[in-house]
Amino acid sequence: MAQSAITVLVYLVFFFLGALEGNRLRKKDPEVNLDSMLKQAPHLYILVMAALLPILIGLYPSLNIWITRNGPYLLDLYMMQVRFALLASIIGYLSGACLIVAFKTHDKSRNLLATGSAILFFIIISIQWWHTRPVTAGKSYQLRSHQFMVEQTANTDGTRANEMIHRQIILHGAR
Repeated sequence: MAQSAITVLVYLVFFFLGALEGNRLRKKDPEVNLDSMLKQAPHLYILVMAALLPILIGLYPSLNIWITRNGPYLLDLYMMQVRFALLASIIGYLSGACLIVAFKTHDKSRNLLATGSAILFFIIISIQWWHTRPVTAGKSYQLRSHQFMVEQTANTDGTRANEMIHRQIILHGAR
């Protein structure tokens, strides 16, 4: 649950920063609207493409393994949380910027955009909660540790199991 709270905080911070960007664009050009927004701020194209990065890392396991093996240890340990925080920050920034411009210009689709942003936010949090919940969260989940081999009988992500293995190694040392 702590990972989801961090993701919510990251989302809100970047939503606020996106709202500041929307206000800046609006002050720079009072005629800016959702259609002309990307012409005024071409860096938003880069953010839209960057939002695909965490998804692509998750889709290609070999890329995920390469990043965790060649990256720092903490990135290996918290790769799933980093991916969700990155996705939440980009979605939050884009949502904040677009919603401010939409509401200040009284765009017809502003309510639909706000509803879509809220739904997307809850989807991100729900998926993160599902993938980062503890392996031993319920009675149907069993975790058996045999030296450093962890067998997992639940339908959960292997990230938590790897994290538990890393903690065992740190606490008890390699045998």
